[in-house]
Amino acid sequence: MSPFFYDLLNIYMQDGIKEIETSLDWPDVESQIRELSKTAPEFKFDVVKFCSGMRSEINKLSQLELKYRQQRRDSVVQEHKDQCAKINRAIKDFSSVHLMHLFSRID
Repeated sequence: MSPFFYDLLNIYMQDGIKEIETSLDWPDVESQIRELSKTAPEFKFDVVKFCSGMRSEINKLSQLELKYRQQRRDSVVQEHKDQCAKINRAIKDFSSVHLMHLFSRID
């Protein structure tokens, strides 16, 4: 395996992927996820597909943020937290699958 792979793996293991707290965090998180595709070119299609699927979830999150600015209700805050948790869980699961793929492939 290349030294580049170990560098990316060390960065991932130390910092992990940033968690989503607002919809504005998505561009940074998406760029971190796209960095993972550099470690395994055969995985690139899955990364692109995952990121495009996550955009709809991010749009839901931004709609909740807009709704909160209009209504200022605690129920909207809870919906926002739940949506963030759902997105963060999906990102964590996806990155875990990516790591399993990297460790299981034969070069």
